[in-house]
Amino acid sequence: MTSRNYYWLIAGILCLLTALIHTIGGQLELVDPLMAGSLSPTANVQWLGVWHVVTIILFGAAFWLIRGGWQPAHASLALLNNIAYLFVLFAVVFLSVSFAQGVHAPQWVLLLPIGLLTIIGGWRVETANDQ
Repeated sequence: MTSRNYYWLIAGILCLLTALIHTIGGQLELVDPLMAGSLSPTANVQWLGVWHVVTIILFGAAFWLIRGGWQPAHASLALLNNIAYLFVLFAVVFLSVSFAQGVHAPQWVLLLPIGLLTIIGGWRVETANDQ
């Protein structure tokens, strides 16, 4: 029996939580007000499309992280490493724009731990493979 990769499982659960917060909270706090605002119809469609692309990325990453954590032997280390680096970069973007604009965007608080836990989980697999 293969042991679980708890780093990936925790990252996946955090990612699923983030996806749910994004989907429900973001709809109420960001999407609805912007769609009711004065943006052009083209800008509304593009904004809504990008929003849903992010939703797909979050739920997809959660799926692969939970699956990889539950069945590490069947996980794609390359895929999960790429997910990790993307989430770290997503966090860097939110930290950077927060600093540049002088307004705190809290998304990095969930994105960075997902990325770091995924990286640590990958190191665990690589270390186990080296032995």
